[in-house]
Amino acid sequence: AIGIVAWIGVHQAFSLQIDASVRDATDSLLAEYRDDGAAGVREAIALRESEKVETLGFALFDGAGRRIGGGLDVAMPPTGLHEITFVDPVEGPDPARALTTLLPRGERLVVAADLEPLEAIDEKLSLVFGIGFVVMLAIAALIAWVLARYLSGRLEQIGRVATAFAAGDRNVRAGVGPRGDEFDRLARSLNAMLDRIDALIRNLRQVTGDLAHDLRTPLTRMRNQLEDLRTAPSPRREELIDRSIERSDELLALFGVILRIAEVEEGELGARFWQFDCGA
Repeated sequence: AIGIVAWIGVHQAFSLQIDASVRDATDSLLAEYRDDGAAGVREAIALRESEKVETLGFALFDGAGRRIGGGLDVAMPPTGLHEITFVDPVEGPDPARALTTLLPRGERLVVAADLEPLEAIDEKLSLVFGIGFVVMLAIAALIAWVLARYLSGRLEQIGRVATAFAAGDRNVRAGVGPRGDEFDRLARSLNAMLDRIDALIRNLRQVTGDLAHDLRTPLTRMRNQLEDLRTAPSPRREELIDRSIERSDELLALFGVILRIAEVEEGELGARFWQFDCGA
């Protein structure tokens, strides 16, 4: 985008410069016309062309459209500033920027500037910006490749850590570098999450062990009482049944406590709250 804007700006600047040079030369020849008429214009044009340093082309046409002065090989164009096509003695037809002026006696004065230098400048600018664009693309591709390799390596490290932890290696952690960049912060967050998961697993194992230990005694007593119930006489059976019911109540109370703890940890205990009037 910068190259296109610069190309347009340079092209417009040189185009305005060409138009200014054509107008200046036209004004100079019009001054000759006011002093010496068409003959003076022909002499001034011949003098300019003989010096061979003039970059402009000139032509003077009479009222019938015949060229009566100047070496610019072109058909009589309409008045005004516009592009024309003239015949170059060496290169053949070429574009030019021309200003055609209608003179008071019906003649037409044509002053033209060859657009070949402007085309050469446009080609050079296009070549320079084209090469710069290709070089910029190559540098951008190299930077993108290096960045992709770096990102892929850091992400693969985090992925390997997550895979190893999921496979059972709870001691694996992501490496944290000294730069403190986004990946280091991500690695710290991942390590904190893995530490939390490891702590929860340890707590779950502890709770499972404690629960098994707490349930073993009442379940064993209940089983023994049920065994005794098989052979117990009728008067003692009611006592054994009552004790078994007590053991069942103890187990239910224990499970109730476990459920309450789970509700507290999940934040669901608030669902059991209700409003009441403290002044009642």
